[in-house]
Formats: sequence, C-alpha cells, structure tokens
Amino acid sequence: MADYKWHFGNNNDGDEEGFNDNNIIGFENDRHRFVAREGIQNILDAKDERKKGEPAVAEFKLIKVPIADAIPNIDEYRQILEECIKTNSDDKAQFFFKNALKTIDKKEIRILMMSDYATGGVTGIDAEENSSWYNLIRKKGTSAPQGNVGGTFGVGKHASFACSGLRTVLYNTVNKEGQSAFIWKSIFASHKISGNKKRAAGYYCSFNEKKSQVDGFDGSDTTKPKFLDRKQVGTDICILDFILPDKGTKHLWHQELKFTAMNEYFIAIYEDKLKVIFKDETTSKEIKHHLDSGNIKEEMERLYKRTKTETGKQVKIPPINYPLLDAFIDPSKKVEEKIDVLGNCKLYIKIKEDYPKQVGRMRKPKMLVFKEKDNNLSKNYSALFICDNDQGNKHLLKMEDPKHSEWNPEYTTNIFKYSSIIRKLNSFIYSELRKLNEKVSDNTFDIDMGNLFFEDKDEKELESDGVKPEDGEHNKGLELDVDETPWQDLPKMIKKKPNKRKKKKIQEEEQGIIPGDDPDLIATIGGKTDEPSPPGPGPGPTPGPGPIEVPGKLDGDKKLKKLNKSQYEFRCFQISGSNQFKLVLKTKNDQECDISFFARGLDNDKNENLNLLKAFDSSSNESVEISNNKMENVSTTPDPKVFNIEFSQNRRFAVEIELFV
Repeated sequence: MADYKWHFGNNNDGDEEGFNDNNIIGFENDRHRFVAREGIQNILDAKDERKKGEPAVAEFKLIKVPIADAIPNIDEYRQILEECIKTNSDDKAQFFFKNALKTIDKKEIRILMMSDYATGGVTGIDAEENSSWYNLIRKKGTSAPQGNVGGTFGVGKHASFACSGLRTVLYNTVNKEGQSAFIWKSIFASHKISGNKKRAAGYYCSFNEKKSQVDGFDGSDTTKPKFLDRKQVGTDICILDFILPDKGTKHLWHQELKFTAMNEYFIAIYEDKLKVIFKDETTSKEIKHHLDSGNIKEEMERLYKRTKTETGKQVKIPPINYPLLDAFIDPSKKVEEKIDVLGNCKLYIKIKEDYPKQVGRMRKPKMLVFKEKDNNLSKNYSALFICDNDQGNKHLLKMEDPKHSEWNPEYTTNIFKYSSIIRKLNSFIYSELRKLNEKVSDNTFDIDMGNLFFEDKDEKELESDGVKPEDGEHNKGLELDVDETPWQDLPKMIKKKPNKRKKKKIQEEEQGIIPGDDPDLIATIGGKTDEPSPPGPGPGPTPGPGPIEVPGKLDGDKKLKKLNKSQYEFRCFQISGSNQFKLVLKTKNDQECDISFFARGLDNDKNENLNLLKAFDSSSNESVEISNNKMENVSTTPDPKVFNIEFSQNRRFAVEIELFV
C-alpha cells in the first residue's frame, strides 16, 4: 500500500535544478498582477458550458490557519528545507530557505485561496498522463486546453509559486466527472536526502512505487485540511504563506488584485461572463467586495477620475483602462472586418479630449493582451480591437508569449505567415484611425515613435511593387519609402532618368573626395532622382534654388561621404503655422554625421535651399552645432531620435535631408 510522504523524485544524474527557476522568477517582478491575471484566465477557460447565463466566479480569500493544518508532516518538510540550505549556496536561496524555516515555526500561516465556481473543475484525475490534472500537477511548461482557451495550465501556473513565501501550493478540485482530489506541491531546488540527489519539485502525496507515479489524495481522505470545505464543482488553489504587497509602494492585496481584474478583464465582467469576489478574513473587520456587470463601469470610471486628480500621495492608483471600456460601451465609431485567417474582428473607437491615444488588443475570452500608444488619429481617443472567434483566437494564441503580453510572429513555426497576419491586423487599425482624421483634422501633427516607420501596404500592393511579402524588411513592417512626403497637398515629384554622360574628373582639392571613392557615394543635391539646377536670380538673405556644396575636406583633414538612402529613414513635420519643424531620424547603424536640408520639388521640380537657424536634440534639449547650413557632428542610432529645428523661411515645405559620414 502506498504511504503518504513528501516525495521529491531522484535526480538520476540529470542536470541540477537551481533555486532561480525561470518559470517562477519571471513573475516575481509583478507577482500580484500575474497571480490574478493568470488565475482568472484559467477560471474562464474552465467555465462549465452547461451553466449558460451564469458568470464564472473567481474568489480571492485571505485566511489564517494553524501551521499544522496547512503543512502535513511538518518535521519532514523542515528537514527538506535544511537540506536545501546545505546544498544551495546562492544568497537568494539561502535567504529564502532560512526565512521559510522561521515561517513554519509560527503558530499560524497566511493563505490566499483562489477559488472558482460555475466551472467544470480539473478533469482527468485518474489519467496517468496527458490530462488537465496531470499537466497542472506534474508537467512543466505544458498545457492541456480547456474551454475557451484564453490560456491553459502552462507556464502561468507558476505565478502562484511566485506569491508563496514557501513556494508551496495546495490544489483541491471537485470536477464535473464526479471526482475529487487534492495534493500539495513545492518547488525548491536540487538537494540531497540520505545521500541521494533529489529534484527541485516535490509533493505531499500517495506515491505508487510500482508505477513510480504521484497520486493525489481522494477528496474524502482524512488528510484533507479543515479549511478545504468545497461542496460545489470547481477548484481551489491555496497559496501558502501568501506574500503581501510592499506597503511603501503598493496598495492592499485585494486592491492590487482588483486593479488587475478590472484592467485585464473589464469586457468579460461587463458582459456578465465573469464575477470577481475579494475577501479578507485576517483583519478584525472582515473585508468583502466584488466586481460584476452591475458595478464594473461605475468602479472603473470612479478610479479613472481619481487618477486624474491625485496629487502628493505616496502610493498612487495605477492607470485604469476605463477609456477602453468606454470605447466598447459607447463608441464614436465601430467597425467590423474580416482579417485573413483571423476571421471577423471588431474595432471600437471613442474620441474624447482627455483619452490617451491608445489601442487595446483583446482576444477570446475577452482578456486584454496589451495596449499601445498610436498617434494615427490627431484627436485624443481610445480604441479597442477584439478578436473573439475561435479561429482567430487559435492563431493569436500561437503568437502570444508565456505571459500573454504580446503577439509576436517569432513565437510561431511560420514567421512569414504570421508576420503577414500581424501586418494586416495593424493595417486595419491604422487605416480606420486615419479615416477619422478626415473628419477631425486640425493640421496638427503628433509623432508616434512606435509606428512612425510602419509600412502598412497589404499583400497585393507589395506584390505590385515587385516585393514578395515574405521577403526583406517589409516582412517586419519597418521599411520607409524614401520618396514619400508627409504633405498631402504637394505633388509627388516625377522621377527623371539621369542623363548618361561621361564622368568628369573631380579634383580632391576642390571637392574633398578621397581617391578610390565609390561613385554611388559622391554627393549631389537631391539624391539619385534630382538633377542640380543653376542658382536662382534675385536678392535676398538666402541663395535661390540650386545645388548645395558637397561636404568635403574641412580644415585639411575631415573627409565626408554621402550616406546611401538605404542606410537611414526619416520624417520631418512642421509645427503648424511656424518656421519650426520636428525631424525624426534613425540610421541602420550608430553614426556620427552631418545633415544638410533642402525642400524638394516646390519650384518647377527643382530643389530649394533651406536656411537652417537652430537645431536641438529633444531628448537632451542640447543645441546641435550648425555650420555651412548643416547640422554637424550629430550622433544617430537605429532607435529614432527627435530633433527640433528652425528655418528662416516660414512656410510649408516637403523637407528632404542628406547625411554625410
């Protein structure tokens, strides 16, 4: 007969497992957000479809129980902690295990119970492998899909261990198949027991020696703690020695979890798919409150307004996603469109003066994956993209990282295919925002560093340009057409075929060209598509249209070459009604360069010199050296940099630049 004990499997000469388990420490930087986010996601996945019309219920309850009731066979447990101290010399491990010994010497222990209702419980209790129960308890980084599949019991299950001061969790379930089970699990580090090397993860359980199998306790076993009194179908995840938020930087535990629930699952709550309850039974006055379809809008709006007026408080309310909920409830515009294999997707846009110009992205089961700033619409707004059909959810899930915080094609086995999907998804959002600009445009410009260089051509447009969608930079959505002008009221210059003529010998003393230079790098104003024009007549402080002198040898030793246009990308925006512009520039590599300016095609398709007065690096607010009508000694990087520049001319230009290195 199997006996009950703390069982840590033999290492069998495998790799030693250190204390710093990546699946746990990845959640430690924001442990309370992740435990609520991952826990609620699994609860929505486990919703019992037979209970239509009822929301899935997530209950977070903090209790205190006697240490002997929380941890069985505590002497054996203590011995394992002591062995871990001997085996693991890492400072973090030493601190943890010594503190754990102090904790189990206390009379009571704090436990957070994360319980669900109107769910199906964890199924497959009797299965030896490949079931929800087996994957929850035994497998590392593996999941068995259930229900809505917002996520599964994969890496996210480790968020509970990140919130435990003992790295110990008690699981208890009653499932719709009529089965019940419970089991304790700890994740420590490799250690030795009686000279035998042991694995990091262990269980208090019934161990089947013949099958080398960990078996959970039957729900009726007398070993079951008194505080586990579940009568309904569902699951309890009990986090032993629950780590409370830091009082100096965080709110109370139930407030932190509440912020997460409303910010990540506001649509599921609003549509009555989810109800979240918070209880604290460790205080003199019991605390109990909830979020449901009847109060979610009011609660989020109230907190959002408070964030706008808070001043001088040590711990402030985090950003509240009320604008996204408002866009869903009362949109200024709603669009539905079929996007490739994602199927029908929806975009809700709400224009409002104090909204933060953000687009939230959400999939089934109405979980917010991420949000990002987007300035394609000049007015303040909030927008919410939702893909909640099964087919689209399946494809988006493939692109999601373990923390469910981004969609990245590199997580898939077909990067080309999923890059195309993301490009079409983004193009849909950006184009709908731009359409609204036609109604609300006020000739002002905002710079979105994230999307500034985004190429939103669809597949057919790319193919018509002779570019395969899966090739080159277009696949990443970063290529910028260097002939593109940001001004819609200026005609695009017609490219002229260059005259074939014999190259003249260029004297080094006159032009500063180093013998052996690549002819493609020899600078002529306007780039490869423009021909120089003679200086224009007439008086004035600045010269008329004509070529700019090619930078060359300066002070006898500075030799510069024109940088090919394929090596940099830029946009230049006028600050409405002034002679000031913003230049946003990035280069493929770190460069130290000079930058010259001219206006393209405003006078009979000829270039016009611009008289540069001032230039500042906006990140440091330091002035940039100006000489010979150029910005000199400018440091550029692959990350966009913004410069504030000022010309003597006060009118609209299609500004072009050339870089010399």
